[in-house]
Amino acid sequence: LLETFQLTQVTIYCKIFIVLLMSFYLARYRWLSELFVQRESCDLMNNTSYDSWYALDTGRFRSAVLAKSFVKMNIDSETVEFIKQSQRKSDSTILQLFHGFAISLLRLFFEKTCINGLLRRGSMFLFSAEQLYSFLDIMPKNGSGCLDLGAGDGQITLKLKKFFPNVAATEASPIMRLRLRQHGIKVVGIDEWRDERFCFEIISCLNLLDRHAEPLTLLRHIHAKAVACNAYVLIAVVFPWYQFVEYTDHGKSNAPREWIDLNGNTFEEQLECFVKKVLQPGGFNVVRFTRLPYLSEGDMMKSFYVLDCALLLLTADK
Repeated sequence: LLETFQLTQVTIYCKIFIVLLMSFYLARYRWLSELFVQRESCDLMNNTSYDSWYALDTGRFRSAVLAKSFVKMNIDSETVEFIKQSQRKSDSTILQLFHGFAISLLRLFFEKTCINGLLRRGSMFLFSAEQLYSFLDIMPKNGSGCLDLGAGDGQITLKLKKFFPNVAATEASPIMRLRLRQHGIKVVGIDEWRDERFCFEIISCLNLLDRHAEPLTLLRHIHAKAVACNAYVLIAVVFPWYQFVEYTDHGKSNAPREWIDLNGNTFEEQLECFVKKVLQPGGFNVVRFTRLPYLSEGDMMKSFYVLDCALLLLTADK
């Protein structure tokens, strides 16, 4: 009886501690949330504050050909809606507390990408449907196919699906593969897409190279498939360049097997170095490129996160 009484006391103390802890985080979160939402809502009232996300100084390029290939985009209603939706999620106290608790538990068993897939959080936004249509400036053929490598939860893949009737995708995370199938997107094996029975009009590799263990090998496979299918290649790369591999088969290290060293301190310098050092030696030609914000849903601390991203449309030398 004494042991039961002591155990009951411990349980009560634990519950009191949890309530006090949650009360502290609730008060702290409300203050932070109001601060961020107020600041970002003010920014949204003035779209010119977002011009830096899309602007580029072409005068910094040594290559005149590369400079002429730049196509400037602007923020649009679909992008603004994603930001507002992210703010609403970030402002949901109960949702953010649940995510914080669930993440601390799930990280014992799953990688970050799988956790995001399970919780349906952390969706990414790279371009709107209108921006994609304007940038590609190509007329998809009847029955044409599109391959999206490393598609994540499929939110960006769905934009491609609006213009290409047959879309296939690859993804390392088993949870994200489930999400892709729920969107009606065909999932193929990590290496299966290289089979000659598959042919595509466009191959997209969006922010995958810096997360891939062998980015140079992947580019060689993409080039070979692009030549075989006479396909365009759509590549997105975040600068500054930083390699981190989440899914690896060589232990717990997050280092890639193939390193790419890029020179330059600015977005323009690293982009030009990437084109000259990686794409051109790999047999790719730049048709056009733009600069876009790579947006991600936020969390308790910030409504959304943004990375500077280059989007390039390429052709492959035969």
